[in-house]
Amino acid sequence: MDKHDDTAKEEEVEYIDYKKPQEPITGELNNDQADLYAEALQRYPNDESIDQADEKRLKRKLDRRIIPLLGICYFFYYVDKTTLSYAAIFGIKKDLDLTGGEYSWLSSIFYFGWLVWAIPSNLIMQRCRPGWYLSFNIFMWGALLMCQAAASNFPALAALRILSGAFEAIADPAFMLITSMYYTREEQPSRIAAWYVWNGVGVAGGGLIGYGIGNINGALASWRYEFLIVGAFCSAWAIALCLLLPNSPTTFKGFSHDEKLIMIARMRRNQTGVEQKRINWDQIKEAYLDYKTWLFTLLGFVANVPNELFMTPIVQRQINWL
Repeated sequence: MDKHDDTAKEEEVEYIDYKKPQEPITGELNNDQADLYAEALQRYPNDESIDQADEKRLKRKLDRRIIPLLGICYFFYYVDKTTLSYAAIFGIKKDLDLTGGEYSWLSSIFYFGWLVWAIPSNLIMQRCRPGWYLSFNIFMWGALLMCQAAASNFPALAALRILSGAFEAIADPAFMLITSMYYTREEQPSRIAAWYVWNGVGVAGGGLIGYGIGNINGALASWRYEFLIVGAFCSAWAIALCLLLPNSPTTFKGFSHDEKLIMIARMRRNQTGVEQKRINWDQIKEAYLDYKTWLFTLLGFVANVPNELFMTPIVQRQINWL
């Protein structure tokens, strides 16, 4: 194959956009990855060419390899955010001499970092390997949580909470992105529900974990162990996740060559592509002008306000639920 043919092939596979051609971005895929994408489209030119039995086996294997990983991430995603509430129950307000207003600010200021860094973090993820980038951010969740155990005053704790919020801003977008890379639109709702249910595990299990850690009698105040132990487990999980979570269908370990071809070819149904390293501003404009975007925003607002008001451990304690 001559140089002209190689260039044409790279243009076809770098975006895997099934609706219209895109301009190539040099160096985004190596030759092996480009060959794999091209081979997938050549062997399976349409959906009917994919064997249904092989696709079902592939989906079951993907479910075993991806959903548990995202589920455990979502568990830590919830527990990390609520560790401050459990620390409050076990004495952080008294030890650091926090007023009611200061404690309320610690809860709110977390989302300041989230709001400021949410869009930049997503733009960075688009340029990076998503599995590794998510793993790095989760590692920082744990690291910053452990740092909070060393805080001795409100300003230090507030600064750490802002940073924690910034690093956690990537969670939902990363989970959605990874899900969309391996599942069709029809399959995504059930898979999102499968890893989202771990939020409930975090709600139920987080209280038990917080209570158990809070009753540790050691050299440190019990609330400091809340941050240290949860943070250590979170960072340890991030290291494991870096080894287990794939960055791309082409680099997914444990799958045969033929399975990777089916994995790539079946994404044609989404008509969104598999890997996209460039911002499409027209799509952003379209999203902001879509009324469903604003309805979803409103739904998220009305769902989370009562959740934050009544389901935090500190409120539950005040009404004798804990």
